[in-house]
Amino acid sequence: MNNRIGEEHPLCDIGQIFFLSIFIIVWILDSFLLHWSVFFFGQINLLIRSLLALCCIVTGIYFEKGSKEVLIKRSDFESRVINFGVFSIVRHPTYLGV
Repeated sequence: MNNRIGEEHPLCDIGQIFFLSIFIIVWILDSFLLHWSVFFFGQINLLIRSLLALCCIVTGIYFEKGSKEVLIKRSDFESRVINFGVFSIVRHPTYLGV
């Protein structure tokens, strides 16, 4: 296996199709049979839901901004693992932030 930077795993496309299929199956089951996604709408106060959403947005911005700062300030592009900044918390902070 080559260790070139930016190279995707050989099974990446198959994995994406698999997880898309799982997402569609769960979405169909929830939309037409289970109705779990609307359960919290009537059970949790709007203020609490808004605060939880705000926390998710702020956390996402933190991970996005933190990953950009580490990657932009980094001038050496060796094949090594970055383990400082937000990368010490999570391996892919940009994906988590989005």
